[in-house]
Formats: sequence, structure tokens, C-alpha cells
Amino acid sequence: MAFDLNFLNLLDQDTVTGVYPTLNTTVGRPSAAGLGLSDRDYANGYTSGALLQTILTRIAASPDRPDIRYGLPQLYQSPRVVRFGMRFLF
Repeated sequence: MAFDLNFLNLLDQDTVTGVYPTLNTTVGRPSAAGLGLSDRDYANGYTSGALLQTILTRIAASPDRPDIRYGLPQLYQSPRVVRFGMRFLF
């Protein structure tokens, strides 16, 4: 018979393991409706590069709104875990 005792995060520290990585959530791909185009023209404009200037103009015109969560702690170390085990060896 064997007994096991396993501790994870013995001192129950709330150590930060990750921070919020996104600086600006407003910049993204504009929709076809937002540019006043049909879905077909929108897709063709992307593949041919015809919409490049329109998209760059829209991105430049949108206000730069940094996300207030940027750089703040997002992930923490797991809480304390204690495991007891017993095995029969034969």
C-alpha cells in the first residue's frame, strides 16, 4: 500500500500569469454594409486590392480608443490544491 500527498500552489499566491494584450479594439475589418457595397463587390475589392485606399481612409478617420484593460492583469495562478492518494500495490 502506498500513500501520496501532492500540493499545488502551497502558499496560495495570486501571481499574475498573463496581461490583457489588445491595445485597440476599434481597428478591424469594416463590413460591406459599412462601406456601402454589396457582398460580391466587397469580396472582389479585397482580393483585387481595390478597397485598400477606402479601408485605410476609414481606419485613419476612426478615433484611436485604447482599451482601458490593456496591460492589466488578466490571468492568475490557480488556487491552492491539496491531493491525497492511496494505492494498492500487489
